[in-house]
Amino acid sequence: MTHKKVLFVLTSHDKLLNGHPTGWYLPEAAYPYYALEPYVKIDWASPRGGKAPLDPSSIDKSKDDYICVQFLADEKAKQGGYENTKKLSEINPNDYVALFYVGGHGPCFDLPEDEFNIKLAEAIWNQGKILSAICHGPVALVGVKDVDGKSIFAGRRATSFSNEEEEQVKTTDAIPFLVETRLKELGAKFEKNNKAFGSHVTVDGQLSEPSLDTFQQLQAQYPESLICPCVTITIPYKEFMTVEILLHQICSSSFISQEWITALYIPDASYYGPIDFRAMASSQFELLKTLCTSVRAVILAVLSDLNNTQLVTNRVQLATQIETEAKARDQQAQSDALSRINDALKLIELTTRGNQLVSALNTNYVFALYSYMEDQLPFFLFSSTVWYTFVNNQTIKCDCSQNTCSYPAGFYQFVDSQNPMPRWFLKPQQYNATDVAPGFVGSCTPLESLRQTTFICLYNATCIAKLINYFPQLAQVSER
Repeated sequence: MTHKKVLFVLTSHDKLLNGHPTGWYLPEAAYPYYALEPYVKIDWASPRGGKAPLDPSSIDKSKDDYICVQFLADEKAKQGGYENTKKLSEINPNDYVALFYVGGHGPCFDLPEDEFNIKLAEAIWNQGKILSAICHGPVALVGVKDVDGKSIFAGRRATSFSNEEEEQVKTTDAIPFLVETRLKELGAKFEKNNKAFGSHVTVDGQLSEPSLDTFQQLQAQYPESLICPCVTITIPYKEFMTVEILLHQICSSSFISQEWITALYIPDASYYGPIDFRAMASSQFELLKTLCTSVRAVILAVLSDLNNTQLVTNRVQLATQIETEAKARDQQAQSDALSRINDALKLIELTTRGNQLVSALNTNYVFALYSYMEDQLPFFLFSSTVWYTFVNNQTIKCDCSQNTCSYPAGFYQFVDSQNPMPRWFLKPQQYNATDVAPGFVGSCTPLESLRQTTFICLYNATCIAKLINYFPQLAQVSER
């Protein structure tokens, strides 16, 4: 794979005006080098070529800096870099996507007026490529002009080693001119950190394919004005978002196994009234199994829609923005799935009630032979079940043809199972339960019963044992 190439430009000057040694500054080459080296091929150049002078004071100040120590020991960076730089006069600007000027006081002396440096930087600039610099590095660009003959700093944001910082290190008289002052003279909109020696990054113009760290730093500095357009403006949510499906644990339990459902089956279940757990037990769990399967299918369909939905944006978004958008999409997907499921269940209930569909268990309607008198021939009578319950000394009437009626399910003994009257006019409180089925509810249909059930009985071993008393075949399922 061919890497893009970036040119690191160093100074060839090694003395300040006061005679003290200078050169390029160690951490200002080391840190950018390791940040870029995995992604681009780095070449090195200086006005004279060969070994570029390293400011000895930067070595001493960085002796405890792991990155700088590593850089000095890195043979690739040394032999293929700062100790064997190319001459600027030999550099072809077409070979590079960016120039990076390493700081230090040395660049203040040779790079501003070096004709080959100026030509190189102007070529890079006019080709729309990247010019970048750190600390004193911008001084190398003070002689660079655009195609109209204006300084590239005119009207643009810029930063550098500040006048205040020069004063603090006592070098204001040791260099030809102050970089901050010169940039301002050239028309730059100079920016700096409020505190001396604080970090500050300035970008003006277009930065091609910035790293995530660079983007985040720029976004923090220019939250209102930074614009980072995307090459690709759409991306499927499945590329950056993972959704885990978590159904109620009962949907993965043995309670919806065919063995459990079969063990609850009673051939003459309609013998029992709607408040008797035996009447609907098998049907409820059969329905529960179907619901679990159907719900999973609905969720998978909604999830497929979500995965294939495109996030559309023409600008880079912050991670927090994408996270907020993803959460909103996830919540919408959950809402859509819930609506589909509830709408389907509601449709079933309305269809059942509106069309007077009769449960085979004789729980919402009773279709029976009946005669009002003993000597009268019996006739078929069809009627909905009407529930009469007593609450606060009042009788509450509920008709299964119009409403959802309910009562705690248990195990009851009907006085006359052959007489349909107790079913047509059901009075639950007239019957004593030999046992209760906690959490289960008797209602007009298995679906209505199921929707009101809490299943707390299934979390209790004692309650399970109670069910086994009435459904002996459950013992075989429980042992597995």
